[in-house]
Amino acid sequence: ALQDYLTPVIAKWDRDLATHHLTGIAANDCHHNQVYTIKMTAPDAMSIEILGDPPRIVTTAGNPRIAPLLEGRRIGETIARIDLDPYESSLQFVTTHLLMPRLDEPSAREALRRGRAYVAHDWLCNPDGFAFIVESGAERHGRRLAISGDQLQFRRDLRLRLEAPVEGIIRLYRDGSKIAESQGRKADWLADAPGVYRAEVWLEIDGEERPWIYANPIRISAAKR
Repeated sequence: ALQDYLTPVIAKWDRDLATHHLTGIAANDCHHNQVYTIKMTAPDAMSIEILGDPPRIVTTAGNPRIAPLLEGRRIGETIARIDLDPYESSLQFVTTHLLMPRLDEPSAREALRRGRAYVAHDWLCNPDGFAFIVESGAERHGRRLAISGDQLQFRRDLRLRLEAPVEGIIRLYRDGSKIAESQGRKADWLADAPGVYRAEVWLEIDGEERPWIYANPIRISAAKR
């Protein structure tokens, strides 16, 4: 699935967040170079051309199973063209979702500047509806004070709340260290100390845990004296 948790990258992000306001965004590694063209080159042979590599010749003597592919073909005829990584697919592998009041360029730039964004592997599951916020008060649905990218001063009644569209493994980090983990669609934590709080949601796919959503952090600074 080409999906690893990039531990060194995440660790550097956490270290840098200690001293800088940084917005985490997605980066797709797109080259469109997994394109295979299969051509008949002789009555008993075909070539497999891979972008950037010399052609590979396969013969019926070496692999009798290709014989049916050559039947009725002309030398030079293309038997098949297989495109495994068109940009339309690979550019959707991981996506930056912006939280903004209007769909225009100034709002997009402001969301990126302030860190009002989250990153998601949309091919695993549509993340629309994801939220990571800070509210005041012990009761559910208190007054919202902050969302991803925001900063506020520490006080005793702050609660971090997360909600995802489907159930997953929810992990909360403070200053780069995991401090909580739960299973479900929603999570609720008391912010009992200042710090840089960020969250991740993972999904279990075919028996393996895979990262799905990375929320940009909410910074809770020490109260001024």
